[in-house]
Amino acid sequence: MKTSTLLISLLVLNSSVLFAQFANWLFAYVNPFVMIGAEVVLALSYFANRILKDVRDVFDVDIKL
Repeated sequence: MKTSTLLISLLVLNSSVLFAQFANWLFAYVNPFVMIGAEVVLALSYFANRILKDVRDVFDVDIKL
């Protein structure tokens, strides 16, 4: 599984848990700021992964003899 696919899946999963009001009773003891912080960390890691992948692709040199 690619790293970006895993990160975007975790981001969607975390977003759905954050915005699901009917599941609020399940996460009654979870601080919402922890969920928002996890959301921000996941988003930043996804964008960092995409940027590093693009940079790696730019500097990928194929030498054919």
